[in-house]
Amino acid sequence: MRSKHQSGALATAPAKLYRCLVSGCKSSEKVWPRGDNFRSHLKRVHGHTISSDEEFEKLVHRGEFTPDPATFARSDSIRSAQEDCQESDPPETFFPDSRRKESPAPLTATQVLVKPSLDVNVSKKGSSNNAHVPKRPRPTGVTTETEWKKPDQPSAILPQMVERLMARNEYSYKALLEDETRMLVLLPGEKDEIIQCRLLPLSTKAPKVSYEALSYCWGDIRTSKEIRIQCLKTQGPKRSLRDFVRAKRFIPANLYSALLHLRDSSFPIYLWVDNLCINMNDSRERAHQVSKMGQIYQQANNVCVWLGESDDSSKLALEFIPRILNLSSLDNEVRDGAKLNSWRALRDLMSRKWFSRRWVIQEIAFAKNSTIHCGDDTIHWADFADAVGLFVSRMNEIKQLPDQQRSGGYPAAGWSRFAERIVEYNQSLIQRSDNGGQFEPTFDLETLLWTFKDFDCTDARDRVNSLLALARDVPPLEYNNAGSISSLDYQADITDVIQRCVMHCVNVSKSLDIICRPWAPIVSKILPSWIATVAGSAFGVLGDGSFGRKNGDSLVGSPNRETYNASAGRSLVDLDFSRGILLVRGLNVDTIGACLPRASGGIVWREALHMAGWNEQSDKFYSVPEKLWRTLVADRSPDGSPPKSWYQRACLYTLAQTSPSGVLDTSVLIKSGGPSIMVEFLERVQSVVWNRKFFTTSTGKFFGLGPDGLQNGDVIAVLYGCSVPVVLRAAEHKMHYKLVGECYIHGLMDGQAVTDPNLRDELFHLV
Repeated sequence: MRSKHQSGALATAPAKLYRCLVSGCKSSEKVWPRGDNFRSHLKRVHGHTISSDEEFEKLVHRGEFTPDPATFARSDSIRSAQEDCQESDPPETFFPDSRRKESPAPLTATQVLVKPSLDVNVSKKGSSNNAHVPKRPRPTGVTTETEWKKPDQPSAILPQMVERLMARNEYSYKALLEDETRMLVLLPGEKDEIIQCRLLPLSTKAPKVSYEALSYCWGDIRTSKEIRIQCLKTQGPKRSLRDFVRAKRFIPANLYSALLHLRDSSFPIYLWVDNLCINMNDSRERAHQVSKMGQIYQQANNVCVWLGESDDSSKLALEFIPRILNLSSLDNEVRDGAKLNSWRALRDLMSRKWFSRRWVIQEIAFAKNSTIHCGDDTIHWADFADAVGLFVSRMNEIKQLPDQQRSGGYPAAGWSRFAERIVEYNQSLIQRSDNGGQFEPTFDLETLLWTFKDFDCTDARDRVNSLLALARDVPPLEYNNAGSISSLDYQADITDVIQRCVMHCVNVSKSLDIICRPWAPIVSKILPSWIATVAGSAFGVLGDGSFGRKNGDSLVGSPNRETYNASAGRSLVDLDFSRGILLVRGLNVDTIGACLPRASGGIVWREALHMAGWNEQSDKFYSVPEKLWRTLVADRSPDGSPPKSWYQRACLYTLAQTSPSGVLDTSVLIKSGGPSIMVEFLERVQSVVWNRKFFTTSTGKFFGLGPDGLQNGDVIAVLYGCSVPVVLRAAEHKMHYKLVGECYIHGLMDGQAVTDPNLRDELFHLV
């Protein structure tokens, strides 16, 4: 229905106009210049559905908006439509867009400027706009001079479009300029109302604009919900309310829940959300915007971490955190058995899927301020991180708490490992300047790939891309320089991305150890054998969905901290890479003679003990063969230092506890409640032997432990630049080999092969 008021009557642009936002109203497009007429409409048409005076006044307030006096009357001349559902040009005041082909049109009544959100810890004077300030939690014990006050009303509100039964058109993205990104304007609404928003292009060179960034887990993308995006169907200087349409867009259900809880009932909120602010179907734009994500999260006033909907367990955990942070009573909380459920609730909160998402590492590292949101419950990130740190530091004491409710005792560590790792590394990933502005990455790319190898992502290329901005040895990110490690390309073949990453790490570290570390994604394509995937990781998702040990720990250890020195420090010689083939020099030491079935679940077979020279009839301390006990612990302590002096004695005691069949079942013995020293020794044995195979070489000279895939006849080699021996298998072509994996061989771990005069250099072609 058209308004009865002529356009000339509105030319004076009254201070306030009114529009009915009641769902299904037939006068939804009508504008009332007078409040008394609008109130009469509400009473006459909708009075039977309004339950109270408070609800009536709320409808009046929500329907109120302020026009732009300079342009309000210009609604009678409209240019021909270009393309339905494209983004509107941004308000010129805060989103300069001087390089667009069309000059931005003046704001009409429907383009009234929306004020972005501002973080509570940032002074309003530091921003170019007077934004609405979402009230977010502050760290415990931290106060600011400026207290948060909710304004009586926003200076200008973008009016919401009336709810319709359905939107006819899918939302269509408009191309961005080189220095632009998009910002999501989350429009006001109640919990039961559909989400409505706008997307505005924002120049990265514009004056400071206050906004928040969202960090969340996409979840199951097959479960999606519809939102409405308000946009213009015409372009040009003259626009009216009729030019606005609402396009539909489907987003992951978890993101929908996050937006529902972050939405304000009265004020619009400015957010940056990757799923909406990036056109994910445009690989070029995606690469361009991903290269800016570090800057986007760094400049956000606050990063909202969405963990999902709340439940009784999450509420208990968040209520318990302040008690943990009260250091004067922490010892009592640790000793009180009645608090076991609270500690368990915190463990469950740490196990939420957000913590295992790969992109959150960067998002939370760059954040200058961040808050955790679980349903309607919120807490500052600093409080959560400190509580997790204290929890981990007192873990052994908490495990001893009596289970008063007989609920199964303290839960085993699993998915919560991700939260522990994020909290542990977050403050050390980058070094900020004193004023919080400039930052310098701390770790190289190889270290980051190894530290966060278990964190997950949807696109396999993001296993590398998500960490590039945090790596000190990677230049500033770009998206149009093919072949560079710092160039993002979502059309690139995953094999090329991974190979380029490996060669970068080898060239920087001057070490081949990365070919033994399981870090690469599992993909459908066949990768070169010298790229180790996370299928060989020590920990991962088990068959029952839990997170636990799958394999023994990597022998090469962490980057820049070599545990062994099998190549005696010999540098890389004749290293070359061509068409997926890695050319390296090294020594052909021996071949696999006899090998046993893998040590499934940490079980050491009787034959393995005998293979190492163990005689169960002897009970003397010194009778445990050196190569047996040293191989069981890989001749090192868990931290990579020399083996503990009592390992041999603990080994002898443990062997005396073997089953009548002579099998050393480490899991059964650990659960048996034996001496703590035996348990500590067996835990080290498990970390070494789990799913590996014991073997002897064909010459009978060496006894060792190798990967699950080794076979009789495989080659034992020491490659220059690699800190441990490796198992190779001859391929079809001469001098071509496939890398089977790393191995421990007693008597070859500290450079002995390099000094052997009987061994000669060979050139190995790894395929």
